[in-house]
Amino acid sequence: VTCTYSKTHAFNTAIAALIQLTNSLTSHSDASKIGCAVVRYGVECTVRMLSPMAPGIGEELWELLCQGGQPGSRNNSVFSEQWPAVDEEGLRSQSVTCVVQINGKMRSKLTLPADHEFNAHELYGRALNEPSLAKWVTDKETGQSKPLKRAIVAKGGKLVNFII
Repeated sequence: VTCTYSKTHAFNTAIAALIQLTNSLTSHSDASKIGCAVVRYGVECTVRMLSPMAPGIGEELWELLCQGGQPGSRNNSVFSEQWPAVDEEGLRSQSVTCVVQINGKMRSKLTLPADHEFNAHELYGRALNEPSLAKWVTDKETGQSKPLKRAIVAKGGKLVNFII
């Protein structure tokens, strides 16, 4: 939303991002004290980012939030509050899902650490150890792995197609 406001001024894109955030917040199921605080912070940020496009509803929503005694500097306008800051570390994913295809057909997904870049042979080695892929990469008669003819890694390792 911040990028959209500052660079492209495409409000439809900002609204789409706010809808994604709202959907994420409504699907959040952690009812613990920390979970509720995370949702409340998300709602506060959503109201702050909505306010430049819909100032009337933004002020009304902020007033409702302030009645609970939580946001910022209490009972001030939403426009006197700080703009939400992006936590780049929080956006970094710990793992990546790699779709595995065997001879062009999707057979499984592997969850891989995001901080390591895998080459095709490393991915094939992981595929050999994956129980759901064993029947596709193992010769039934000999029980040994089938020879890899070609491996196509696409989308930065998020998709791999093994030609066997």
